[in-house]
Amino acid sequence: MKTVRLIVASLSLAVAGAAFSSSQVSAATGTITTELTIDCIADADKDFRPWVLDGTITVAFTNCDYYNLWSADGEPLDDGPATSQLTLNAGEYLMVWKDGEDMVRVFTGIVYEGRTPPGELQYRQDVTIPLDARTFDAGAVDDEDEGEHWLGGKKLCALDVEEGGRHVYTTLNITIDRPGRYTFRSIATDPLGEYLGNDTNPIGDSFLALYSSFDPTNPDEGVIGCNDDLNNLFDYDNVEMVEVLEDGTWMEGHQPYFSVQLEPGAYTLLMTTWRAVSKAEWNAGDAENELPWTPGPATLTYELWGPAEAICVENDPVCDPPESTLPPTGSSSGPAAPIALIAVMLGLVGVFAVKRRVTS
Repeated sequence: MKTVRLIVASLSLAVAGAAFSSSQVSAATGTITTELTIDCIADADKDFRPWVLDGTITVAFTNCDYYNLWSADGEPLDDGPATSQLTLNAGEYLMVWKDGEDMVRVFTGIVYEGRTPPGELQYRQDVTIPLDARTFDAGAVDDEDEGEHWLGGKKLCALDVEEGGRHVYTTLNITIDRPGRYTFRSIATDPLGEYLGNDTNPIGDSFLALYSSFDPTNPDEGVIGCNDDLNNLFDYDNVEMVEVLEDGTWMEGHQPYFSVQLEPGAYTLLMTTWRAVSKAEWNAGDAENELPWTPGPATLTYELWGPAEAICVENDPVCDPPESTLPPTGSSSGPAAPIALIAVMLGLVGVFAVKRRVTS
């Protein structure tokens, strides 16, 4: 869902209505809002982004003359004098103003209990797209209404190409050792982006794609699965939403999520932004159809779920252990070598049993 996203990008953003904090590098926690009071004089030109639990929020007006209400799809729902208060459903967009100038905007979202992917959590990694990042051209427009290209012809693999197709990216090589169902999802980003914080950044609308192999000159070849918006899945329709994970952190609905059936083999995970951003724009912190941001490296935290002990990710010390420290001449005639070998084997077994969080 990008309808409201494009509206947001055209406005001056000053997020309010809920207090957010960062409990670790990429994770965000939030608060539930059930009532909101707007003063069209004191709050002029502000955007409020409240999150609600039961699907509705009561908005009261002060010093306001008129309102317009839209659905999550951007369809007009209601309008009239802003005399008292309104009850909004999650996902609806409200605009109120005084004298036709002092305008205030409200974007409502709903909070859900987080789902648990099938299998076991195998990896949780912070992966960074640096400055001077590599780029690829996503391709020509497939969806004229949204200005998107479908990687590999898959609709859930839609990337923004409205103002050009260049996308900054990074990749990870992954080896699957056991057939089964695997789930890839991004649970948070750093910076958080305007959906959960007051720091705009394209990484807040991330994109993940799995390839048999990735060729940046032909990104339509080898696509296995991809996604950029959790809030387009699981009957959420176009509602702005977050899922609250078991540790209390919030996974905002613009994070990608997809599951695929895989056979043993080598794969490449592509990480980029839904919004088209070239290297020059990434370094400048300014791109077409995107709010300006403070340039710098941006990190997304992704998770990989699947069958136990069936996955190896690039730079994992378990899959690619350090070289042996045996003497240059090879074996030793004394008991030290077998004892050392047993110790190394025991150590590796211990490492393999630990769930990993790796910063790349």
